[in-house]
Amino acid sequence: MKTHWKKLRDSSEYFGAHDLYDSEGNKFDMNVTIRRVSKKNVKNTDGTDEPCMIAEMVNSKPIIINATNSKTIASLSKSAFVEDWAGLTITVYPERIRAFGEFVDAIRIRKVLPPQLPILNPESPKWAEAVKYCKDATDKAKAIQTTRKSYILSDEDAKKLMNL
Repeated sequence: MKTHWKKLRDSSEYFGAHDLYDSEGNKFDMNVTIRRVSKKNVKNTDGTDEPCMIAEMVNSKPIIINATNSKTIASLSKSAFVEDWAGLTITVYPERIRAFGEFVDAIRIRKVLPPQLPILNPESPKWAEAVKYCKDATDKAKAIQTTRKSYILSDEDAKKLMNL
């Protein structure tokens, strides 16, 4: 088993490229769904604050969105307005780039949209069906895994279904 060094050093509340390596050291893509985008002050490694664009995600930690990724999301959503990005599922992947005079791992966004699944949460019309399905299932974990093939389900809402 391999552990990316940033996972030991950096207990960041933000999603990073290091989160896209498996335990064997292989890179992988991940589909994430944007809940909302806003501006927030983020602490730099030197302790200073920097205003950044943050995408809160339905199914991962928040992601700091740089200009390159902002342009890609705007193109994919066909809108320059961040309010229109809510509910959009994008595919993130790690890429080695040259920045700040060195090569670093960065999050990039595929320029093709993955299948756009509906979000399932307690406010969704299909929530009651999901509750019944999970209550009746002999293997709740498998039922939740099956549900995630058809819906975007946050970890928090998956726990609600698991604890029925």
